[in-house]
Amino acid sequence: MKTLEDTRAEIIEMASLWGTAFSTGDSRTANRLNRKIGQIIERYQEDRAQSESLLVPCLAHANPSVRLMASVWALEFGIHTQEAETILTRIKNDRTVGLVRTMAEINLSQWNDKKAGKSKGRAGA
Repeated sequence: MKTLEDTRAEIIEMASLWGTAFSTGDSRTANRLNRKIGQIIERYQEDRAQSESLLVPCLAHANPSVRLMASVWALEFGIHTQEAETILTRIKNDRTVGLVRTMAEINLSQWNDKKAGKSKGRAGA
């Protein structure tokens, strides 16, 4: 059975690969990885402590794609929301991270709409 650390490592690897696929226009791979990440993370939704243990370390990861993914899911689960918003804003404003900026901007906009009561849901990482 996988430990939480093993699962986190798997998610980090997939989020890194997602960022590369997304940035190079490989939408088929990016979408497949995004679905897999979602399927894994959603298993932890009901357990706040495990969700935090899984996602919070990823918020500080060096790879912006990993930070983006962790921030999106942290907002979805309502954990560390201020930190997640700050991270999305930083990614959105970072001209060195390529197209990942676009996803940060979209997710931040959707989060702000949700806070204002105009929610359409999560765009994904």
